[in-house]
Amino acid sequence: MKQYTLDPKALLGGVIASDNDQEIVQLSLQKDNEIPTYQTDAIVLLLVLNGSAQIVTDAATIETRGLQIVRLESNEAHSIRALEDATNILVIKQLTHELVFSKKLRFGSCCM
Repeated sequence: MKQYTLDPKALLGGVIASDNDQEIVQLSLQKDNEIPTYQTDAIVLLLVLNGSAQIVTDAATIETRGLQIVRLESNEAHSIRALEDATNILVIKQLTHELVFSKKLRFGSCCM
């Protein structure tokens, strides 16, 4: 088990933890700061902790506020723009893997 502490005053933020399966990133944005369009081969969860942001994909534009979560599929191009000062977003990138097992993995157990 590991515990991490976010710094709400961090300039832009940064990678908190990273391994072969997952990357956790803190974004600390001021109004109109923008993360340009990008995509990754990971499922991305954007957890808006406070403030508000605009998430833009090819399919939609969402305005999201504190305590809301946006889920993006792998390779879904998106950009993020802060709509308020002190917008803090926790980004969790879960890399996807092809399973060679015929059954799904469940939380905490594996069925082979």
